[in-house]
Amino acid sequence: MRDLKIKKIKLFVLILLLLSSCAGEKVKVTTFPDKATVSIQEKNGQIVDLGVTPIELNSSDVFQSQNMAQVILSKDGYLSERLYLSRSDIPTEVSVSQKLKREDVSDQAALNSRILHSVASKIAEAQRNSFNKNYIKAELLLKQILEDYPELGVGHDLLANIYYLTNSKSKALFHYRKAKQFSDDSVKRDQMIKILEREI
Repeated sequence: MRDLKIKKIKLFVLILLLLSSCAGEKVKVTTFPDKATVSIQEKNGQIVDLGVTPIELNSSDVFQSQNMAQVILSKDGYLSERLYLSRSDIPTEVSVSQKLKREDVSDQAALNSRILHSVASKIAEAQRNSFNKNYIKAELLLKQILEDYPELGVGHDLLANIYYLTNSKSKALFHYRKAKQFSDDSVKRDQMIKILEREI
C-alpha cells in the first residue's frame, strides 16, 4: 500500500516536471524584413498560420505533439523559406532569424505573361464555340476561367451572352451584373441589363 502511494507521488511529480518544462519552452522567430507570416505544416499537410514576425511562440504551438516541425516563413514579394526544427534541439528557448530573399521580378513577369496568354486563348476558344453555336462547350470553358479568375469581366460578359442566347435569362442577368461590377462601363451591357430586368 505504501509502495503504491510512493509510486503515485513519483508519477505526479514526474508529470509536474514534464508540464513545467514544456510550459517554459519558447521559439522566437525574427525575419528581415519583419512582418513575415509564420506558419507550420501539420502532419496531414495543412498549413496553419501562427502570426507575423517578430513573434514568440510556445513550443507546443510549433511542434503540436510531434518531434519535428516544418516552419514556413512567407511575405509578399519574397521567396518563402522552410525551416525544420527538432524538438530535441530546444532545451528551453531558441531564436530563429532568417533573411528573406526577394522574388525575381523577371520570373514573375514571365509567369504573368504565360497566365495571360493561357486565359486569352481560352477566351478566344470560348468565343469560337459560341459563334459556332456550340454553347455547352463555350459555357464550360468560361466557367473554368471564372472559377480561377472570378473578377474577369469579359468572362462574365461572354457567359451572359451565352445564357441570353440559350434563354437562361436569370443567369444572363446575373453575369451581366457581375461583368458591370468588374469591367468598364458598356452601353450595350447596360441595355441588356435593362431588357432582362423588364423580361424577368
